[in-house]
Amino acid sequence: MKITKIVWAFILVPSCFVFLQHPMAQAAIVAETGGPATVQMPFVQNEGQVDADVAFYSTTSRSTLFVTRSGKQVIRLRDAESESVLAIHENFVGATNTKPVGLDSAPTRIHHFKGDEPAKWQQNLASWQKVGINDVYPGIDFQLRPLAQSAEKIFIIQPGADPGMIRLSIDGIDSLTVSGDGSLELHSSFGDLSYSAPVAYQEIDQQRVPVKVSYLADDKNYGFKVGQYDTDYPLVIDPLVRTTFFGGSGYESGSGIAVNQTTGSVYITGYTSSADFPVTAGVFKEFMDELDNQDIYVAKFDSDLTTLEAASYYGTTGWEYGTAA
Repeated sequence: MKITKIVWAFILVPSCFVFLQHPMAQAAIVAETGGPATVQMPFVQNEGQVDADVAFYSTTSRSTLFVTRSGKQVIRLRDAESESVLAIHENFVGATNTKPVGLDSAPTRIHHFKGDEPAKWQQNLASWQKVGINDVYPGIDFQLRPLAQSAEKIFIIQPGADPGMIRLSIDGIDSLTVSGDGSLELHSSFGDLSYSAPVAYQEIDQQRVPVKVSYLADDKNYGFKVGQYDTDYPLVIDPLVRTTFFGGSGYESGSGIAVNQTTGSVYITGYTSSADFPVTAGVFKEFMDELDNQDIYVAKFDSDLTTLEAASYYGTTGWEYGTAA
């Protein structure tokens, strides 16, 4: 059976990555990943650690991406300068099913050790590479995959299904327009946000055949207009990810890097003044003690530097510096 896929990405937030002072370490990370935008940020399954309406969430620098139990996608953004917060809500219009499920189990295991009551501690919470909704429209499946600087949306369209049924409404913005370069611009009091222009193609006889695709925007709703394509082959709409920032809202410095020779895991340490530095949920310390402060951070990546497996603050109310021997 042939499957048609529509895939695109939208820009969410600045990167969760940090600068490394050692030039060889910095070059190695960029070379291995092709840039920080490819770092996989897993979805964490909610088992009581956040609001009951949330099914899954993924945290990156200055933002959190939530998927609710009713299938709503919520992007929560924080402006470091004004300290204001914007929440963008996306809902499927006319969907037949909106129940999300975790897809592709992630290697990250989440542990919450909060408070002094062991009975309330949570261990081995599940995390996922993607969240999906099956048959969000008849014959159309939806998938969402968070990355460090973007989120990839994937619609898998079965033969006979109509991609024109895909429609999403956005709340939390003032207006929605398609720019001259094909990107989707979200206008709000927080500022203008951008969803990157989709690019469509098909792989036919080992050749990449381009297909026309563009956004269709009406008021605060959007969908896609897909040009003519061969329905006997999959159709792919890929992201054009734009990146502008590394780190949190403050200052980061990397002073050490180490590799586990057995597992290949990469460990990075340094110090940060960012209260929104991208620590992973359930680690030793998730928050800085003081906003006007500097803490040590330790981060663990997988062997190919595409998955942030753990990251934590370490420190007190003073200024600390992390180094590696």
